[in-house]
Amino acid sequence: MLRLLLGMGWICAMLAGVCAAQTPNAQPTPTPSAPAAPAGGTPLAPQPPIVRPAPQPPSVRPAPRPPVASPATPVAPVPQQPAPAPVQPVSTSTSASSTSADAIAEFLSSPVRRYVDRMPEMLGDFGVPGPLFVFDDDGGIGSSMTGVVNAPVASGMQRVRIGDFNQALPRDRIFASYHHFHNVGPVAVEMADVSSSARSFSVNRWVVGAESTFEDGRSSIEARLPLGFVDGVDAFPGASSFGRVSSHQPLVGNLSLILKRIGAVGDLGVLSYGLGLELPTGGDGRLRTGTSVYEFGNDVVHLSPFVAVSKFHQDRVWFGHGFFQVDVPLGSEPLAVADLALPAPSAVFGHYTDPVRLLADLGIGRQLATNRDWTLSALGGLHLASDLASSPTVISSRAGAFGPVSGVVVGRQATSLNSSFGFHLRHRNNWYARCATSLPLSHRYFDSELIFQLGRNY
Repeated sequence: MLRLLLGMGWICAMLAGVCAAQTPNAQPTPTPSAPAAPAGGTPLAPQPPIVRPAPQPPSVRPAPRPPVASPATPVAPVPQQPAPAPVQPVSTSTSASSTSADAIAEFLSSPVRRYVDRMPEMLGDFGVPGPLFVFDDDGGIGSSMTGVVNAPVASGMQRVRIGDFNQALPRDRIFASYHHFHNVGPVAVEMADVSSSARSFSVNRWVVGAESTFEDGRSSIEARLPLGFVDGVDAFPGASSFGRVSSHQPLVGNLSLILKRIGAVGDLGVLSYGLGLELPTGGDGRLRTGTSVYEFGNDVVHLSPFVAVSKFHQDRVWFGHGFFQVDVPLGSEPLAVADLALPAPSAVFGHYTDPVRLLADLGIGRQLATNRDWTLSALGGLHLASDLASSPTVISSRAGAFGPVSGVVVGRQATSLNSSFGFHLRHRNNWYARCATSLPLSHRYFDSELIFQLGRNY
């Protein structure tokens, strides 16, 4: 009986310890090294230590959900925020022509300006020969001679053609041109009823020039200086000193200055206007006919207001140019004559006035091939020169040492139309070269023209 009571007490003590360990607010109790055995009983086995579970991390409460409206309850619309404006890409062209200073300044700082700068320049025939001169002279010993020639002028040609090797956009560049004019005007001379070999003479002309911009690239000034090597007239070279016909034309021609300014810009194009100024820096031309020496003065300044346009097509393959110029002389040239058989000095017998002239050039071109280093383009153009008024006829008549002597500067009013075509090759370092030819279509001042040009942009 005593053992039964002791066993029941031991079971109750164990249950009480387990309940105390599971109570949340129970204080920890030290683990006994050995349970106390009841007096006179069997000692209890040692209990294992109570291991508490590790504390759990604090839980994160989910965010409260918005209340779901009942289908029967109308929901007020939520105001929409305006979407931000899309970022517009930087335009590389202007959609419409503009004459405002801001639009022009924007164009000059845009990639379009650099693209138009690489557009090949227009082709153009350069200059017009001097007026026709008809003479009748007695060279002595019965050797009377008559003939018709072009009056000699500085560098072989006169008048500046602004559209030649040019475009509407002001640029920084240097350039050089070579023009060979084949058979410029007739030379027909007769002596004592025996005709000299009727022929024409040619003009080889160099032009060197430079263009520089100012006003932040909106304007430019250009200078051109022609140098002419002319096949002079030399009829009857074996005749006596009074029986020859020969001419002398100065090597250096007239210096030209061209002011150009942008007036409007548009989609891949430029319209500009300006003024050309031809200064009489060349010498006087001289023509000897038997006993007479005629001097053709070079004293007049020419003004040439102009308008120009240059534009790429939208495909950036085709391009075109247009130049319209009016050449206005500001005076008349003196004509003088001297008699080699008489001691008297030369005397002015009249003045010759060049007519006011309209010059119009239209050009078109197309890029044919391009790679990383080179661009090849084809060029073509039409070139009109029209005298707006006839020049007066000037007559000189006098009694020479061997008989009557006369000379006539023939007044004329003409319209000529020429064509040109060629090729333009450009390197990526901004050097470019071109070769072309020009052929007259009406009123031939020359039979043909051969052109070589070289330039560099900066």
